[in-house]
Amino acid sequence: MISDLNSYRGVSCLRCGEPIPVSARVVSLQDEIAYGEMPASHTFTARCRLCESESMYVIKHLRKFFGEPRSRVSRRKY
Repeated sequence: MISDLNSYRGVSCLRCGEPIPVSARVVSLQDEIAYGEMPASHTFTARCRLCESESMYVIKHLRKFFGEPRSRVSRRKY
């Protein structure tokens, strides 16, 4: 139970491999698919917080990561 407090679901960035946390809506879609309530062919877009690459991911590729998600790097405007 304690390990669930320090974990989150996400995907690995296709460019750099950094874990990308996903929204609660994407997690709920994964749960609905797992229980057979929806077809399994759903995709979503996600942006990496490290390299800022945006890609399409398949819900079935979600997995559990341990620790805290990386905070978004804010770019300084000049």
